[in-house]
Amino acid sequence: MSSRDVDPARTYAIVVAMERYRHLDLDLVGPYTDGCRFIHWLFDRGVPPENVEFVASPPAHDRPEPPVPCRAHPGEELADLFQDIIAKCDADLLWVFWGGHGVTDDQGASMLLLEDSQPHRLRGLPVANLVRTLLGTSNQGRRIARVAVVLDACQTQLRPGQGNLVPRPITGTVELDPDRGLFLLQACAPGQAAHNPQRSGLFSRRFLDRIEQVEPGLVLPDLNDIYDGLSRRFVADEDTRTFRYGQRPGRSEHNWDGRTTWDEDPARAPRAAEVRRALADIGNLIATSLPDENDRVRLADDLGRTLDTYVPEPDPDAIAIAAVQTRHGLSTLVSMLPSTLPAAVVRSLEHLCHTVRPGEYLTRVEHSTLIETLRSCGIADLEGVLRRDPVCGPGFPPGAFDAVDLVAVLEGRAPPERDRLAHLPAFVEAVAHHAPNLEAGARLRAWNADLAARHGTRPDLLTARRGDLEAMRSWTREEQVWIRLEIAALDAKAQRPADTRYRYTARVREGGDVTTVSVADDVYRPWTCVRSRVAAFLQTVLDRPGARPAVECFLEPGQLDLQIERIAVDRQDREQVPLGAGTPVVVRCRELRAFVPDAWLARWRESTRDEVGAHHWLCHEARADTGLGLRSALTKAPSLGCVHLVGEAAQVRHHVALCLLAGVPVALWHRRGAGCDLAHLREQIRPRDLPEAIRRWRADNDGQSVVLLWDDPTSAEAIRLLRGPSEGRGAEA
Repeated sequence: MSSRDVDPARTYAIVVAMERYRHLDLDLVGPYTDGCRFIHWLFDRGVPPENVEFVASPPAHDRPEPPVPCRAHPGEELADLFQDIIAKCDADLLWVFWGGHGVTDDQGASMLLLEDSQPHRLRGLPVANLVRTLLGTSNQGRRIARVAVVLDACQTQLRPGQGNLVPRPITGTVELDPDRGLFLLQACAPGQAAHNPQRSGLFSRRFLDRIEQVEPGLVLPDLNDIYDGLSRRFVADEDTRTFRYGQRPGRSEHNWDGRTTWDEDPARAPRAAEVRRALADIGNLIATSLPDENDRVRLADDLGRTLDTYVPEPDPDAIAIAAVQTRHGLSTLVSMLPSTLPAAVVRSLEHLCHTVRPGEYLTRVEHSTLIETLRSCGIADLEGVLRRDPVCGPGFPPGAFDAVDLVAVLEGRAPPERDRLAHLPAFVEAVAHHAPNLEAGARLRAWNADLAARHGTRPDLLTARRGDLEAMRSWTREEQVWIRLEIAALDAKAQRPADTRYRYTARVREGGDVTTVSVADDVYRPWTCVRSRVAAFLQTVLDRPGARPAVECFLEPGQLDLQIERIAVDRQDREQVPLGAGTPVVVRCRELRAFVPDAWLARWRESTRDEVGAHHWLCHEARADTGLGLRSALTKAPSLGCVHLVGEAAQVRHHVALCLLAGVPVALWHRRGAGCDLAHLREQIRPRDLPEAIRRWRADNDGQSVVLLWDDPTSAEAIRLLRGPSEGRGAEA
C-alpha cells in the first residue's frame, strides 16, 4: 500500500500529551499544544474526529479547549487504550504521537515517563514494549496495515538521587503481525535531550511544520523524506552555531515499504509462529542426527546436568524445549551434538537457534568461564576499556555496566563469522591486552581461540587484532595519531543530496608505516547517519589521554565538498564543536591526478627540484572579476607549481577550480582579514613540506581559515585539502 492509498476515513490516531506530573516537579510546557496542532492537521486531511483518541495530563486553566474529548489522569487506562485500539481497529494507518518526559535505564533501554510517577519511584513505559504492542495482532480478525510513531521525549539517563525507574509495560502476550509496517521517529538519539524552547517541543514544532507543507488530502507523508529534512535542519543549526544542544532525530523501521531494517531489540524478537517452526525443525534435526535412543538419553542427561535443568524425556522435541527455556541453552545443545555431524547440519542448527534466541551464541560453559576470568583479570573498570576501544566503543549504549552486562550487550551484536571478528571476542582481546593479571590474560586469549575454532573464524583475525592493540600503544606516548577515513558513495549523482547513501571505513595510522584497521561499515546509509557513526568513532580517539590526532579522509571526486571538518565532537572544555576547530583535517581524492596528469607532473617537478623561495608561487587576490586573470597567468607560466589566493570562501572556490584544471599541485589561501599574508610559508617552506608546516602553524596560531590544496603525483594517493571549518554543502548532504 502506497501513501496515496491510505484512506483518511480508515486512519486512526492516539495522541498523548504528558505535561503535568501529579507527584513530581517536572511539569512541561508544549506537549498539549503540539498534540492539539497535530489533531487539527489530521482533521484538515479528512480524518474523522471519532477516530482520534487524545490522552493528556490534567489540564491547566490557561490551556485552550481540546479539539476532541480528552482523557485525563492517564494511568493504568493508557495500556488498556493501546490494547483496545489494536484489538478493535481495522485501519489503513494508525498514528501515535507522544510528547512528554523520557529517560533511559541502566541498560540503555528508552522509557516514556508516566503521569502517576512518584518522587522515588518513577514509572516508565518501555519504548520497546510499546513498539512490540503496536506490532501485535488482534484476536478479532481485524488488522492495521501501517503504524507511524512519533515520540518527542528525552533519552537521557537519570541523575543520582532522581529515584528508581520502574518499568510499567503493556502486559499481554501478542503474536507479531508479519505484514504490518511500523515507522518510529524519535526526537533525539540515545543519551540526548529533546529540547522545548518557546513553549513547544523543538522536534514536534519542526515535524509539524514539515508535514503541514505536504499536499492536501495526504494523511501519510514520506516519513523517510521527513526524517532526512529534519536531520539536515538540526545539523545545519549546529553548523551555524545557532543551536548548541546537540539534538539529532532518530529513526527505525520495521517492514516499512517492504523493507525490514531495525536496530532495536523489539523488531528482532521472534514471532511465536517462527519459534514453533524453529523448535520443530531443531527437534527433527536432533532425531535425524541421533537415531539411537541411547544416544538421545545421554544427550538429555548431559544437557540437564550442564544447564541445571530437567529434561522430562529423551524425546527430540522435549530436549529442544528444555534447551530453549534456559539462557545459552540452545548453543550448549548444539555444542553437545556429535562432532561427526555434517557442517551443513550444524549451520542449520545454529541458524535455527539464532531465530529462537537472537543475541546468544555462547554456551553455558563459555559464558561462565568468561565472566569468571573477566572478574579476575585485575581491571576494575572493564567498561572504560570498552568505551575507549575504537572497535567496540562506538555505538555502545550509555549506562553503568558490570561484566555480565557488558558480555550480554556485546553478545547481542552480530555473531562471529569466518571473515569477521565479532565485537565480543574483540573486546576480550582488548581486556587480555591490558590485564595486569598475566595468567588471566592468557586464559582470555585461549578462550578466544576456542570460540574462533568453534565458529570457524579465521585465526589470523585474532592475530591481527593483537597487532592492532600493540600498535595503539602510541596513544599514551603523546605521538601523532593519523585517523584515516574512506567514504564511498552510492548513487553519488542523485538529484537530491539526501538520496545519496554512504558507507565508511576507518583506520588508525601510527608512526607513519603502521596501519590499524579499526572499524568498517558495509551498509550504505544517509549522510546524517554515517556522520553520527563517524563522530562516535572519532570520539573514542579524541578521548585518549595524550593523543593529538589528525584526520585524513578519502572521498570520491563528486563528494569532495562533504565537510568532514564540521562533524561535531566533544572537547574537554566544550561539547559538540566542529572537528576541524581543534584537529587538522586532510581531505584527499583518489582520482584527482587523472584530470591533467602530464601538466600536474611537470609543475610538481618544477616546484620541488629547486630550493625554497617565493619564485615557486603566484600570489593572486580572488575576486569575482579576477578569474580570467588567474587563468591567463597560469597559462603563461606552465612550470609554476604554487598559487597563493586571498579572499572570501565563495570567491575562492571558483579560483581553486581553475587551479585544479591547470594542474597546480599546491594552492594556499586564507580569508580576508586573517591578519597575516603567510609570506613566510611561501618564502621559507619547500612545497613538499607544506602540509606539516600548515598543520603546526594552525595549531600554534589558531589559523582556522587557512586552506591548503595539495597533490603529489609521485605519491600513492593525492592530498586534496587541508582545511578548517568552512562553508559548503556538508550540512545539507
